Amino acid sequence: MLRSRFFPAHSIHLFHTFDQTVGLNDLFTGQLIFVWDALMDPEAVAQLLGRNVPFGPACLRGYGRTAVRKGGEWQFALKEDEDGITPGVVLIGLSEADLEKIDQFEQAPLLTARHKLKIRIGDLERVAGVYLRSGSYLED
Repeated sequence: MLRSRFFPAHSIHLFHTFDQTVGLNDLFTGQLIFVWDALMDPEAVAQLLGRNVPFGPACLRGYGRTAVRKGGEWQFALKEDEDGITPGVVLIGLSEADLEKIDQFEQAPLLTARHKLKIRIGDLERVAGVYLRSGSYLED
């Protein structure tokens, strides 16, 4: 079960479990990762990291989702788009060990690379890690 904490001065909702505390300060002091795919599901994140992490709705401007069918499977990526806005969530309070697990999940650096980009969380603009496809020598 999740709790929600609202920060009206910045129109921000942050979600966390009952045993966690989360504050606005966490958006300024910890590692932030913006996700827009399967890791938007808190249960998927908990399974991957072995723990729950706080998160909040966010968006990435200047990028849009793309989908390409390769070998019978859909591959999704973000593509630069001047007018694009990609909704997602920002994962908050991540450790270096968490980042390594997310890197592995996102297949970095083979297929993706973690870039530092500006995201919007409510009325705030923060810099967060965002995974973008980098290509691979294994792809055609």
